[in-house]
Amino acid sequence: MEYYSLNEVIERGTPHFPIGYYNLPWCSQGPVCPYHWHTEWEIMYIKEGNSTVIIDGTKYEARQGDCFLLLSGQLHTAEALGADGCQLSSVVFNHDMLVRPKDICSQYVHWMESGEVVPYTHYSVIHPDHQDVIHAAANLMLCMSRQNFGYELLVKAYLFVLIGSIYDHKLYTQNPEPLKNKKQLNINRLKTVISMIQEHYKDGITLDMLSNSVDMSVQHFCRFFKSMTGTSAMDYVNYYRISVACDLLLQGNMSKTDIALECGFNNLSYFIKTFRKYKGCSPSEFLRE
Repeated sequence: MEYYSLNEVIERGTPHFPIGYYNLPWCSQGPVCPYHWHTEWEIMYIKEGNSTVIIDGTKYEARQGDCFLLLSGQLHTAEALGADGCQLSSVVFNHDMLVRPKDICSQYVHWMESGEVVPYTHYSVIHPDHQDVIHAAANLMLCMSRQNFGYELLVKAYLFVLIGSIYDHKLYTQNPEPLKNKKQLNINRLKTVISMIQEHYKDGITLDMLSNSVDMSVQHFCRFFKSMTGTSAMDYVNYYRISVACDLLLQGNMSKTDIALECGFNNLSYFIKTFRKYKGCSPSEFLRE
């Protein structure tokens, strides 16, 4: 699955069943995917290991079996926590598939999408009130991975079970308006910066360019970016470049030198050194895995 567009616009499933399943590769260290967002909802599930998930600037430490619910427009990423790595799977779907005219169930979906009801983001496998949500997420992933005959019925059923369990156990808040404005401003600023990185990663991006895009001083910008993402801006630039390089390597129609230049690296040795920093292996070893 490509995560290289900040605003991920991908056709999920089919027009009659707009839902996609993504079993992400094992991540031995560092980020699982760059920051991105989409208009669809997403259910993320920690299959193995431990992960740090960052959603709209808030960090969550998650263990195997935990899950997350992300609504439209939430900016998010995940990375391996600790030395053992992690593997994640996710289901991304158009929430309109759960809405039907004159169906009383539709109001519960609408309340979440409109912000009248804000469901919890993180559901922990060790929290007793979260178990119904966790089980629904696990069964959802299983159905989507197997896709046996009639799986669509079960998928919709588990989506309703998950949402219904959130309401049943009161795993939500209502009308958090006092906190919304400043947080949304920071999220919009971060989207602006990451959009610039993703548009100009081939070029010589500087801190001055990035800070000017959101009208901040370099010092203020560096603190802001670190507080929102947990990493420095230039570290994110290099990580993003390596993410694009991985995709180009797998396509197999460019030399390593050409890929290095395409991704903004001036020489092959620095590219290989940076690749090893983020992936724990060389480009050649990455292709053999």
